[in-house]
Amino acid sequence: MGAALLGADCAGVRGQLAAADEALARGNLAGAESQLSSLIASGCNEVVLLEARLRAAQGDPARAGRLFSQYTTASPGDAKGFYHFASFLLGGAQYPQADAASARAVSLDPELANALVLRGRILAMKGQAGEAEAMLSKACRLEPRNAEAQFQLGVFHDARQQNGKAAEQFKKVVALTPGDPRAHDYLGLNLEPIGEIEAADRAYKKGLRLNRPGPRFDAYINYNYGRFLIKRNRLEEAKQQLDQAVELLPQFRGAFYERAKLNLKLSRPKQARADAETALALKDPGGVILDLQVYYLLARIYGRTGEKELAQKYINLSQSSSVPLKARRGPSRGR
Repeated sequence: MGAALLGADCAGVRGQLAAADEALARGNLAGAESQLSSLIASGCNEVVLLEARLRAAQGDPARAGRLFSQYTTASPGDAKGFYHFASFLLGGAQYPQADAASARAVSLDPELANALVLRGRILAMKGQAGEAEAMLSKACRLEPRNAEAQFQLGVFHDARQQNGKAAEQFKKVVALTPGDPRAHDYLGLNLEPIGEIEAADRAYKKGLRLNRPGPRFDAYINYNYGRFLIKRNRLEEAKQQLDQAVELLPQFRGAFYERAKLNLKLSRPKQARADAETALALKDPGGVILDLQVYYLLARIYGRTGEKELAQKYINLSQSSSVPLKARRGPSRGR
């Protein structure tokens, strides 16, 4: 924290600030609010940052944004202030502002691990992979037990299909935070391509057992495990997972597309048709499942149901469609 913030105004409330910070980290917003109420009269400028973070967590972005701006203006040398502001901006999809604030945080404190993690994520989004990996790796070296740093480096490797590296990262995350279903999901996703099938199966099952509503809830794990089970020819089990996936992800084309393929395998062409038509109607801006893939599937389905004209229509569409140059791989998480 910047030296200007360590004066008499804040010296007497360090314990309360730490308690409020811990409450926020646990998601105990009522506890943080209680601490804030007793801190308001202290005159400590860090209370402004605390309130900004609390209002953001409570879903009041307008007030939070004003408070973050107030704090960083009053404390321009505090890296943590810019880190928290950048995190808030990124969560609100204010990407250029988040980029600038994260860069400022790292320039003020090049060894603030959480700021390095956030900066690495933003650089990865900008396509600056080398710089992103350097930031994330440095954060992991500085704080080997920082689960978020290890997690985000794993996500970085996963996005680049560096499955072996990603799997090693998520093993570290699982060891640090064994109750995080997302880590088990990602671990399963990256163990499968390197041939560790039984270990992947165990990872998915563990993630499913742990998955509960909350900040670490993983809406994609049923989808991912369903796809895994299809490849293992465990079709009825896969159907149970994909049924759950379409409930959790009603706007995600991939879930309906995979269930349509599965229904066709299970000789349920009517259900396959309904799912494939839903998939085609859904937008897929990320390019996880291309229109071309759905056309080809619909041609097969209509061929199975004997609807020759519709089958020919989608054959023609599939033949006249091209794959976009920047179409990304179908990541499994659909993100």
